[in-house]
Amino acid sequence: MLVLAAFPPELAALDATFERATVGVGLVEAALGAARVLRERKPDRVVLVGTVGAYPGSGLAIGEVVRAETVLLAAPSGALIEAIPQRIDVDRSDPNDLASGTGVVVATTLVVTTDDAVAVALAAATGVQVEHLEAFVVARACAEAGVRFAALFGVANTVGARGRDEWRENHERAAAAACGALDLRNRPTMRSRV
Repeated sequence: MLVLAAFPPELAALDATFERATVGVGLVEAALGAARVLRERKPDRVVLVGTVGAYPGSGLAIGEVVRAETVLLAAPSGALIEAIPQRIDVDRSDPNDLASGTGVVVATTLVVTTDDAVAVALAAATGVQVEHLEAFVVARACAEAGVRFAALFGVANTVGARGRDEWRENHERAAAAACGALDLRNRPTMRSRV
């Protein structure tokens, strides 16, 4: 199992025995980084960790750990892009899969949603509960490479106008919660560079 995150602070609290790598922040960097890491490391399974924003009305609290069940590529209008893959359902058929966290639908958007009305509209149009900028492209890279994908995230903020300030206040604690929730039965025996 290889643990991935967008950038090093999201792996800071990860147990030292887990193999890990970073892929980059945002859609483009994460897509390129995930493809590179998968090609170089050839893992059989990836777990993406980090932080998410919870959409208004999701019922999720800051600090809560969530597990991706479905990942969507979505536009701020709530539109799904018809010409390209837009939805990835996470394979949960393995009984040894991640047990921690509330199952959620994750939206990956081009940029962080900072408008309250847009956040409410996006959640209503798509049924998403959290936003993560890299989840879809990492899941898509894994699907293309035939690698099992899972994701655990800590909720760091509410999506909307105050989201960035809340994220700054909570991202370290939320990332640590996600790292701490990894199922230790899946712990590998070696450590890799970030």
